Amino acid sequence: MRAALFLALIVSAAEAQPRVFDRSRDVASRRSSRGEVACGRSFAFFEMAPSPSANGDGFATACACVNPSAVNSVGALLPLTFTRASTAWCTKGNETTGIANGDLVECAADKARVGTGGSGALKLGIAAAATNVLSRSQQFDDTGAWSTTQNVAAPTVTANQATSPASTTTAERIQIPATTAAQYSLMRQAMEVGTKGTAVYIKGNGQSGTMDLMIASDIVTCGVCTYNPTTWTRCVTPGAATVGGVAFFHFGNDGLDCGGTARDAQDFFAWQADAQATEVGGTIGPPITTAGTAVARVAEVATFAVTLAGSTRSLSATWIPPSTFTAGRSPLSIYFDASNSDKLTATSTAATSTVTTTFTIATVASTKATTATMTASTAARVAGYYDGAARFACLDGTCVSTAGALTLPVGAATIYIGSALGAAGTEANGWVGGVRVDPVYAP
Repeated sequence: MRAALFLALIVSAAEAQPRVFDRSRDVASRRSSRGEVACGRSFAFFEMAPSPSANGDGFATACACVNPSAVNSVGALLPLTFTRASTAWCTKGNETTGIANGDLVECAADKARVGTGGSGALKLGIAAAATNVLSRSQQFDDTGAWSTTQNVAAPTVTANQATSPASTTTAERIQIPATTAAQYSLMRQAMEVGTKGTAVYIKGNGQSGTMDLMIASDIVTCGVCTYNPTTWTRCVTPGAATVGGVAFFHFGNDGLDCGGTARDAQDFFAWQADAQATEVGGTIGPPITTAGTAVARVAEVATFAVTLAGSTRSLSATWIPPSTFTAGRSPLSIYFDASNSDKLTATSTAATSTVTTTFTIATVASTKATTATMTASTAARVAGYYDGAARFACLDGTCVSTAGALTLPVGAATIYIGSALGAAGTEANGWVGGVRVDPVYAP
């Protein structure tokens, strides 16, 4: 039986002495049009979403809803196999601020989302399955789904008054009276209890402002959102636990429940509200449009078929992780056989932010953790490699190592972008780009 190889990039705490590489080097500028690294360097086995983008690889235009390709060692395009049995919204740039009309595009089933994630070059978006439990997510004038609650004048809703982030005239105008520290005037919708994160897109109607967001049940969790009249803001309430018989999502003015802060009168446009299950403190994924009932988005799975060779190997990727570090999230993995006895993968653990590489050979695991740490929702360059004498764990160009010989598997393999074998719960829930599999370490 072939030896099993498992490389996990795990977010955890550890101590080690760093080995520093030059992070400033531009990998793309050292590569020819056929994928070769200049100055005598070896070919990369695989490269996805390099910067700048290679001709024809599908990473030239954000949210084109066209499945991109990768490039092999001779510059040939490798097709992406992408599955998601539902539509999904793609955001071209930053997902929460500075959103322009037209920045959101709804991609059809089995079409990949490509965007910057708010930082750097274009990347592949990978999200777990989710369900928006709010009904009529874009129709705040629908009194069967949305209501108001207040101890002053109620909010006023006027339908279809502005162009939305999706370039449709479906944004509603909402006007809310000024409130004192003891008053409230809110839009709201009931939802099932459980840990939920919520969001709504807001743009000022000729004004800037600050409003309250609230997830309320027997427990009340408040948030604040500042908006402007120029671009859209996705106002987000991180995941919060709800208990009791029913919970509500609110937005508007609430001095009484949210810190005793008086608010000015609000006049803004609103579009697309979501309430999705998430971990406590977590930010929900892409929006999900609903009509009369809850709607689910299916998990995204992205794979490439490759052939790997050689006795040394490097795996690296740029990952914009979610807002919280939870167990088992994977920006990148490689599997060599159907029984998964030979594999190389990257995963995270809860509440920690270093990177650990784990090589498992014949069921014997050896690990190494970085001293550098990742920051939630911020691009990080993660890598693990074996140079023939030691295994390394790297984060943003700072590497630590442990000596020891390994025998690497070779031959046909499947690369999973943003998950471990496409398994539920391993999705990166973020953006992955700059993926490279090399015979030598390449930051």
